[in-house]
Amino acid sequence: MSMIPDAGPPAQPTEVWRLDIFVRETETDSVIFNATEADVDDEALRIVAAQDGDHGDVYQLTGADRAIYYTTVTVK
Repeated sequence: MSMIPDAGPPAQPTEVWRLDIFVRETETDSVIFNATEADVDDEALRIVAAQDGDHGDVYQLTGADRAIYYTTVTVK
């Protein structure tokens, strides 16, 4: 019996992200989470809304102490 591998696209790697949550211009919390690059915006928006924030800045973590700005999500 032979098995044929799934011919679908390769899975995206899960990345580590930091989300700084804001209410107006005041940072209220910071959260570290895992998500693929395709899902990061939706996941960040879900977290901001759950924390009653207005918006959040997302950073992709790239090493022990270094973070690169990625995007801002806004609850409307």
